Amino acid sequence: MKENLDLITIRTLDTNKVIDILDQYGCCVINNYLNKKELSNLKFEFDRMFLEAKKKNNTFVINKHPTNKMGSYIICKKNQLQESYKTIKNIFTSKFMQKVAHAYFNCDHLLNDEIFLTQELPSKTEILPWHFDRRHALKFYINLVDVDETHGAFAYDIGSHREGHFRANYYMLTGTKVGEIPNDIPKKELHRPTSITTKAGALVIFDTDGFHKEGLLAEGERKIIRAHSHSKPLIMYKAKFLDAHWWLQTPFNAMKCLKNFVNRKVPADRLTRSKVRK
Repeated sequence: MKENLDLITIRTLDTNKVIDILDQYGCCVINNYLNKKELSNLKFEFDRMFLEAKKKNNTFVINKHPTNKMGSYIICKKNQLQESYKTIKNIFTSKFMQKVAHAYFNCDHLLNDEIFLTQELPSKTEILPWHFDRRHALKFYINLVDVDETHGAFAYDIGSHREGHFRANYYMLTGTKVGEIPNDIPKKELHRPTSITTKAGALVIFDTDGFHKEGLLAEGERKIIRAHSHSKPLIMYKAKFLDAHWWLQTPFNAMKCLKNFVNRKVPADRLTRSKVRK
């Protein structure tokens, strides 16, 4: 896996290089993205937001982590980040991230419209299994602590983003609701799984159509700030009445009815054994 990680790791803020790596592999790692002061300030603001969220009538709300039993997270919007959270806002609205998102989407998009602050604690199971996201995004991801394979390291099946893209589009074009796309991927369908072991302050940028997972956190604590950028129009889990995705889910979508006649004739479980996570 080390040689795979080297393929996607750079040390400079070269937008063209980042886009080349994302295009080929779906994931790019920039070591030492934050300097010591930025990292310290980011940690301070992370802890402050969780402390403030515990107070009543606060802007921020702590949510229970869906898969890490003792973990929790906060979702915030850029317009909620006032002066006391200027480091988070400045980092995730930086000109560099703007350039990367603009070049990658090459269309109208929302830059980091959702920012997640996630706090995870030890568990006997992996935080998230191998999957691709049902809603496509380009994510900017910063660990606030060092991570390795026993400390919750993120992992990415490099080069799988095109396959995930076609899988998701196939299901949506044949009438599957976004929330019902089978997106959990068994290990035998991976090709180049790569553990993203980094020091605190590294930046990971990845296309969520690629297969990825959150690893096992055997001890300690993992703190992450992750921002999601989306192309427009934003796809929602519940289709709006009469929009394109609503029509695709109705009997007026011929592909919904005819998909079994136009598929290549092999057993469905030979194509994929991906599942819908309950």
